[in-house]
Amino acid sequence: FFSMAVKPLVLLLVLLLSQVAAESSCAEQGFTDGLACSSCEKLKDIVKDEVLYAECKVCCSEDETSDSKYVAGKLTVCRCKLPSHPHIQSFIDTQPEKFPHLKVALTTDGAYPFLTMKKEDGSKDRIAIERWKTEQVEEYLNTHLIAPSKS
Repeated sequence: FFSMAVKPLVLLLVLLLSQVAAESSCAEQGFTDGLACSSCEKLKDIVKDEVLYAECKVCCSEDETSDSKYVAGKLTVCRCKLPSHPHIQSFIDTQPEKFPHLKVALTTDGAYPFLTMKKEDGSKDRIAIERWKTEQVEEYLNTHLIAPSKS
């Protein structure tokens, strides 16, 4: 009887510990602190990778109801990484004029592509985008970066 009662408790403990370990590695996997669960749904639809989707769901939090957007952004990438990230190169070559609140920083420090998005309160979120396609970068910015005011 004792072993039957202990097995579910041990299993529960293992699951809880794996959850904690997974959460600590979210940043290492490229997921940001403010990751919205709706982003995981989009990721699942685009990438069609159940394992990545499950990892995303561990790292996300429920979406906020506000429609707050970032007031500015910066796409940073090392020049040396552009040949291995043609979609990012394509975005830099063709899209920045659509996003006046986005700056592009080409560095020489070996940085993989990432976005730094600034909120109205001055806080910033860093989003790893090294595996994103041109369309995904554009869609993310269309959704999350404020639109230019029309004069």
